[in-house]
Amino acid sequence: MTTTAHGAPRTTLTRGRADLLAVPADRLPAAGLREALCELYEIELTCLAEEAGIGPRSGFALVAFGGLGRREVLPHSDLDLVLVHERRPSRDVGEVADTLWYPLWDAGQGLDHSVRTVPQALQVFSSDPTAALGMLEARHIAGDAQLSNLLIGGVRRQWRTGIRSRFDELIEL
Repeated sequence: MTTTAHGAPRTTLTRGRADLLAVPADRLPAAGLREALCELYEIELTCLAEEAGIGPRSGFALVAFGGLGRREVLPHSDLDLVLVHERRPSRDVGEVADTLWYPLWDAGQGLDHSVRTVPQALQVFSSDPTAALGMLEARHIAGDAQLSNLLIGGVRRQWRTGIRSRFDELIEL
């Protein structure tokens, strides 16, 4: 999703989603619709990340979890995203996050999002089994792949090493 010269968000995401939902189910079955929605979201998120300056060596990474992480987005699902960063000044992190989140909100897209360093995210996921479960199928979307891998690998290691002590907690979920 890009912006016009006046800063107004283009409605690529809104139009694309509407166009996909308008296709009759006999021409685009559910599995095809989910795949097409994932492609649409990934393209738009990659464009937004580029506009925000999120690149391979930027110290930022955009990670999807939940439905987008599993590549099983439903038509009206929220996007579950984590903007991971190396320790940066709050102002820089805020500007990057705003460049990502506001166009999505303007397009009417629901978000479950956070902005964290890898250690902050690992701390959250170690204390929240529901969030940790969602992160088990997380995927790198844009930016510094090494930073994404630190987060995703860290969550998976925590899960493997702590599963025995969390079994009762999982049963309750």
